[in-house]
Amino acid sequence: KMMGSTAFANAFGATIGSAALLFLLRSQGVEMISEQFPTVFNSPAWAKMMAIMQGYGIAGMVGVAALPLILHPILAFGVLSGMSNTAILAVVLLGRTIKYLVMAYITTTAPTALKYFGISASLFEMAAAAAHPNALQPAGQSDQANN
Repeated sequence: KMMGSTAFANAFGATIGSAALLFLLRSQGVEMISEQFPTVFNSPAWAKMMAIMQGYGIAGMVGVAALPLILHPILAFGVLSGMSNTAILAVVLLGRTIKYLVMAYITTTAPTALKYFGISASLFEMAAAAAHPNALQPAGQSDQANN
């Protein structure tokens, strides 16, 4: 239960951020991306993502949105394709919900696989220690024994 609501909350946050960038793209033009983010715009990854979305349409957009990559290409493609803001943001929300559900499942079943999402093992160990501080104490000790 918690995985689904957490995944949706993260996806919703990504969608809100995407709405802000979408507003900028609509008001300043898609050229803004190539001017503000030339390295991203000129990268082979950008070209590959655009080709996937051109070849597979909305399904390709959702697939790209589910990857651990930036959302700029999805927004630009949506604007250039003449999609409504609602449709573009729905794609982002669906794709990111899928991404975070997969990450939540991996976290609970095979946490070392999170390295494929760019999360180092040391960061995961630190988060686990923070979530379960008593797990690192020798048997028989508790928080009260340390006070």
